[in-house]
Amino acid sequence: DGTLTHKDLGIEQVDLNFSGEGINLNYPGGLRSLMNADLSLEIEEDQPVLKGQILLLSAEYKETFNVESQLFRLIKSKGRSYSIIQRNKFLNDLNFYLQISTENPARIENNLIKAQAEANLTLSGSPYEPGLSGRIDIPESGEVYFAKNTYQIEQASINFINPNQIVPDINLRGQTKVSGYLIVLLISGTPDNLSASLTSDPFLPETDIISLLITGRRLEYVSSSLLDVVSTQALDYVEGAVLGKVEQIAEKTLGLDNVRIDTSLIASQENPETRITIGQNITPNLDLVISQGLRDTDERTVILNYNPIKN
Repeated sequence: DGTLTHKDLGIEQVDLNFSGEGINLNYPGGLRSLMNADLSLEIEEDQPVLKGQILLLSAEYKETFNVESQLFRLIKSKGRSYSIIQRNKFLNDLNFYLQISTENPARIENNLIKAQAEANLTLSGSPYEPGLSGRIDIPESGEVYFAKNTYQIEQASINFINPNQIVPDINLRGQTKVSGYLIVLLISGTPDNLSASLTSDPFLPETDIISLLITGRRLEYVSSSLLDVVSTQALDYVEGAVLGKVEQIAEKTLGLDNVRIDTSLIASQENPETRITIGQNITPNLDLVISQGLRDTDERTVILNYNPIKN
């Protein structure tokens, strides 16, 4: 309800109010939410302002996080729209001041994380240049996934520190067990300046920890060819988040049944470098697997897998 007056094809005054319960929204891609909203649209200092409160009754985010996901692009651009399409004048002038909170924890389940999240956020800026401030907290019952290892979340939060952009400041502590060692993963910082570290109990140097994560063995018990791999920083594990889309595109384009890019595939003890592995089903019980290292292209492994048909 409310009033709106215009003059010379422009909005002169506006005072509109909107209240709704049980509203379904699917945005951004992969996020499904049910909400109550109490909003108003007014003119302040000659500019339209949309303000009010949004209460998320339930929310679920399941989109795979990779370079083509909407959330990845939103974070990468810091919320900015660089479209060459001419901007709508009303939307360009519109300002937000929306309080967003969760009544019940939101569920997140994708290739990186399985957890619940509680949010208390403020959306500001405009549709073309939004900003976000506030905090998201993730209880310790969740899990995060890196390089085929599952880490139990001990503590995790995301602070949005720039009200003029969308810049998440991540703080995560998780732990996993490998070969009798308790390994702790720490990730902190913004996407442009993310840092990660690994510690263990009993104590091991970080190179030994990464060797355990890749091969299941300490560095002294693996081939010398692993040295180049384990010297890579722990942050490299985050890159695994984008591999899923690469593999899907390769399977579709090449018409193969299976494409994988990994650091611990065939013959990992002999040559545990990053490898690309392709597979093709020849018959219902016979398939061909070819694995090749990305560093040493002369080294290749070919395997025929035969599974007898059970009566």
